[in-house]
Parts: sequence; C-alpha cells; structure tokens
Amino acid sequence: MVAGIYDITAPICINQDGNADIPRARVAKFKLSAVGHDLLVTGTKVFKYLSNVVEMNLHIGTHYDLPTTFGYEFDVTKLPINYFIREAVVLDVRDVCRERAFIRLKDVEGVISKEPFTRLPKEERPALIIRTGYSRYWCVDNSKYLSFRGIDRELTEFIAHELEPPIVGIDAISVDKSIEFRSISLYPDVDKEFVRLVRNQEYLPFLNHDLLLRKGILILENLYLNNVPDYVSKALIIAVPSLKLKLPKDMASYMVYAMPCRALMVVPPPSNEVVIKYLEELEELLSILVSSK
Repeated sequence: MVAGIYDITAPICINQDGNADIPRARVAKFKLSAVGHDLLVTGTKVFKYLSNVVEMNLHIGTHYDLPTTFGYEFDVTKLPINYFIREAVVLDVRDVCRERAFIRLKDVEGVISKEPFTRLPKEERPALIIRTGYSRYWCVDNSKYLSFRGIDRELTEFIAHELEPPIVGIDAISVDKSIEFRSISLYPDVDKEFVRLVRNQEYLPFLNHDLLLRKGILILENLYLNNVPDYVSKALIIAVPSLKLKLPKDMASYMVYAMPCRALMVVPPPSNEVVIKYLEELEELLSILVSSK
C-alpha cells in the first residue's frame, strides 16, 4: 500500500478585510496586513517590494496547549524535534452516541486498548488523536463548530493516568466542552502574581485541560481531519511547532504558553525499519553529492 500524506492543519480563513473568519476570531486574533518597503541605496529609492505583517494569538488554528497555559513550568524549547514526530492511535468517535454532548469512557472502552501505550516508556508512546468529525464545520459553519462534542472527566482521567500519551489531539476547538469565553483585554498585563493566581486556581471550565497538562501531556487542538480516510486507526503524525525560539538567558523559556504548528499525517505509518532504510539511503545520496563537488 502506498503511503498517503495528509495535511491535517486547520486553514486560517481570511476575509476581504485581512482578518480571520474563523471561530473565536475576535478573542484569538489573527490579522494579515499588507505593507510596502522601499530599498534605499545611497539615499535614492531604487526598488520597492511588498510584504505582510501577521498578528495573531498563539491559541488559534492548529496549535499546542502547553502545561504553561495554566502556570505549570514546562520548557517547550527543550523538547527534541522527534518528540513531535511519532506514531498515533486514532480514536474514531464520530458514530459513538452522537446525540450526546460528551464522549464517555464507557462509550469507547471497548475500542481503545491500553497495550499500544503501556508497553512503551512514556516518551516513546504514540500520540492519541480523537476524531469527532467536527473539523468539517471549520470555516464553514462556525456556530456548529462551537457546538463540538467534549470529553467527559472519566475518559480524560483514563487518558491522563492509564494511557499517558505525550500528545492528545482532537479535531475540535477544545478537549473541554465547558469553555468560559473571556476577553483578553481584561488582562493586558501578566506579572508573577498573576501567574501565581493562575497556577493555584481551580479549572472547572477547563478541567480536562488541567488533568492532561499537569501530567505534561501536550494538547493538540483544531486538527483538520476531513481528508483522512475513514478506515485510519493508526498513522504517523508530524506536528512540529511553527516557531523555533531561542530566548535570552535571563528570560524564562517556560513562559511560552502555546505554540502553533503545521501538522501532517502519514497513512499507513512506516515501520522503524523503513524509516531507518530511508535515512540510510538519504545519507548515501548526500555523501555522493558531497564527494562529487
């Protein structure tokens, strides 16, 4: 079977004003602006070119929620690149009691196995991707997208304490059904006292986030699974953060709270032997190219 590569990154849908026309666009701001530049040579304008300025909240589109979202210390800049490239188990809940607002553990315990997770140390475990079907409403019907199905507390505790995947992904806006929408303008300044309050409060509206993030499990939200075949239950996921940060030594790198990413899914997942074979072939090809110069 030939591997299929699917882009599972939710598109940023831009309207004619250059703003994002997506759910929560007013809260999680994205704006694409056009700017022009002059190139000055000895004081004379000799060339003009166009560029763009992007302004965005990092909790928009396909992105990672990091433990620092709730004040838990976590340094995303220290994670190796292979942390974001791993096998994934796809839990398809599109037809599981679709009339319910929540996906319950007892609805899926017959189709989810602990073995792919518990047989490996945590850092080598597969990601868990929860497929709800709601990404079909992204940029199409925002009101329906915001009526997504959440995960109940019992299922979240099972994931956090029994499976412990390094990454949990979902094709919805959140793993929490109960979301309290606050204007970011209410809290323009974040100081140490604010972080302390965030760390110590109870997260009832974001309980699932809290359960996963305090265990160091990254949450990958807003996946776009429309084009992934229905039969897929395993895949290789490549969800690498879009930004590579190198911060000053006196700046706490664990103060990065979210990270946008570009996500791809490879079906079927290649075996380790195949990956090693491709790497060896690439190494051989590169050595030939270098020696021929």
